[in-house]
Amino acid sequence: MAKTARGAKIGADMDSLSLIIGILFAIPLSIVANLLTPRVASWWARRSGELPRKRLARIDFELKRITHVDNSPIDVLAQVVSIVAQFVAGAGFCGVTAAPLIVLSDKVRLASMVKVSGLSPKLFLYPSTILFVLTMLVFFIWVASIDMSTPLSLLTCEKRKVLRYLLTYERNNIIEKYPELADTSTPKSETPANLLSSQ
Repeated sequence: MAKTARGAKIGADMDSLSLIIGILFAIPLSIVANLLTPRVASWWARRSGELPRKRLARIDFELKRITHVDNSPIDVLAQVVSIVAQFVAGAGFCGVTAAPLIVLSDKVRLASMVKVSGLSPKLFLYPSTILFVLTMLVFFIWVASIDMSTPLSLLTCEKRKVLRYLLTYERNNIIEKYPELADTSTPKSETPANLLSSQ
């Protein structure tokens, strides 16, 4: 009986405490919401206005890149060959650092090396493993940081035509929706219809 009375008293205390906390937090949170709403709305409006401008800049960059490939395909091919050669060299160096681990994975060879040198197996395995892991880490960081300004897909002529058509179509749609973003430097003859007729 005493337990139920004490539980009912604790429940009543918790209800009143939650009511007080709710009132104390509801008023400041509503004030903060009223203060932040105009700022968030203006930020959202600015951001939604910047998105078409950023997309248009990206489209212009892609179109310039396609034009560069059309005008100087030898430069693009040299860049691709250079990156492939660097990749092969990096993978080869990773293979060289992995060779000791492959050799030492055989227990018979490891035992003979320990016997000949008089060193413990750990002195062979730990440095080889650390060197291999560091080499792989550097290789992956290098691969992630490759900035290939012209992707391999642009080297084929047909893909360049299709991509130029799609980008020009998207650019014209953005300019129709946001006429203030149109610049006079882009030739007006470059429309999707003209691109299709030139194919």
